[in-house]
Amino acid sequence: MSDQTKTVQCDKHGNGAATFVCRHLARGVRCGYHCSADDPDDPWPDAWCSGCDEVLEREGGAWNDASEEFAGVTLACSGCYEDHKARNETLSGPLRDRGELPEDVWAALLHEAVHVTQRRQDEAIAQWQFTSHAKWWRDGALFRFLDPELPDLVCEAVVVGSWSANTETWLWSWANDHLTPEDRGDIARLHYFGHARNVEELREPHWPAEEAAGWKMAAIASEFLGADAVYRAPMDHLSLFLLLRNIRHASDVAE
Repeated sequence: MSDQTKTVQCDKHGNGAATFVCRHLARGVRCGYHCSADDPDDPWPDAWCSGCDEVLEREGGAWNDASEEFAGVTLACSGCYEDHKARNETLSGPLRDRGELPEDVWAALLHEAVHVTQRRQDEAIAQWQFTSHAKWWRDGALFRFLDPELPDLVCEAVVVGSWSANTETWLWSWANDHLTPEDRGDIARLHYFGHARNVEELREPHWPAEEAAGWKMAAIASEFLGADAVYRAPMDHLSLFLLLRNIRHASDVAE
């Protein structure tokens, strides 16, 4: 349970009460929210995700070596606790009250994400025409689309991962040491969802794949984390798959 007699110094929220959550809540997204009922008056009871809840049930409802190892309980301030709860508790459809996802449920979830992302993609292309620009380049925190015949565009871009034509493999950005934390953004949240829900494609850092897998992983990232559009940026034998956010005309950005 939370300990309101002890405070945690947080860079985002300042001083807050000490609380405890599983690592999936702390770092993941849409992992589900469950909490202790030991103290009804505790505003921040010990909390864990649906994956941890399933493990806990298998262990007879006991916190033991197996359930604690899976949960990886972590300390959080009360402000972060509220953020973690909000990011994970709103579930619908196949994710509601589930821990491990059966293969058919994961396939249906991925299929829906691809279709939703494609609709969003069509709207973004119609509005911004970014797929028609002659070239792109990274400019610090900005990603630019340039063309002599079209208005220049800028946006924020997060690398979802990369597909290699040489090895025919997919590598998540959160596992790529050549990328900066700014490049990776919030993509690691999908890894913790994959761990909590036992989804191999999200849990494992590097695996054999066709290029189409890059579009699928970008789609699930867009659906879970939010984006205006997705984009494939070719680099020699690699294809970087990106989430594009806040697309706008370069003329609207103060230099």
